[in-house]
Amino acid sequence: MDTRHLGGEQIRSLTKQGIWYEDDAIERFIDFTMCYENYVQESLSPERWESIKKFNHKSDADWEDYADRIRRFKYVGDRNILTPPWADGPYIEFCTTPLIRFKFATEAAFQKVRIYIERSGWRTGDKS
Repeated sequence: MDTRHLGGEQIRSLTKQGIWYEDDAIERFIDFTMCYENYVQESLSPERWESIKKFNHKSDADWEDYADRIRRFKYVGDRNILTPPWADGPYIEFCTTPLIRFKFATEAAFQKVRIYIERSGWRTGDKS
């Protein structure tokens, strides 16, 4: 899947609904509700469910618990703070189409955005 790579300094403002950022001199918006819906759609696809069953020793009897957990998580993307030195620092990647990844120059800048997202009621998965 394609990923759009941006720098954390391109973020202009954070709201409970999403992130305003600048890309190619145009102000754009990442809507957390849309990210969440993309995550749910992908996670509840038949292909994903088959993979989950295979690698986690689940059966179709486990579907409702799995689906409920996916819907409750309020997931909007992934984060990684322990990237290898060659990976240009910590990042947060959102469940947009295409994926949008913000790389941060410092841990403090990364943590500011991560904490704001969580305090707004949304979640990111740790890929560290």
